[in-house]
This record gives sequence, structure tokens and C-alpha cells, in this order.
Amino acid sequence: MHQIAIDSVFKDNIKELNLSDFLTLTFFIIDEIYKEVGQLVERSGPKPTFSDSEVICLNLVGQMVCDSEKAWYKIVKKNYLALFPKLLER
Repeated sequence: MHQIAIDSVFKDNIKELNLSDFLTLTFFIIDEIYKEVGQLVERSGPKPTFSDSEVICLNLVGQMVCDSEKAWYKIVKKNYLALFPKLLER
């Protein structure tokens, strides 16, 4: 598994990350891990347009930030669609 040095990903103080940077960092870490363990899950059918790493990232951060999945979805769609351009409709 990859060793991830968080300080090398963001030069700023990690405690001062805005939500956009936190989403980016969280996605990066999840995606790096998922590249290793995601191969353990065998799937049939077409490749999904929204990646497992994106789903995991949004669910994880959403649990930290918001009490409502519906409200979190609206926040992401309104403010962070550029980070998740293939965001699916609810």
C-alpha cells in the first residue's frame, strides 16, 4: 500500500483547509487506497460513470459535515459540482 505524506499533498497547515481542499484531500487518500483494495471487488456490467472513490468520499465527508444526506447533496451540487462533475441525481 502507498505511504501518503499528507504534508506533501497540501503545503498549507492541514487545520486551515477549506471544505473544497478537504474534499480533494479526502478523495485523493480514498482513491489511492481503493486502487489497492478495489481490485478485490469483481463487477460485471458497464463501468459506472461515478466512481466508487467519489461515492465513498462524499459519504464520509457528508457524515462529518451535515446531519441530512439530502441537505449534503444540495450543498455538493450547489458549491462543489466542479469537483464532482458526474454527480448523479438523487
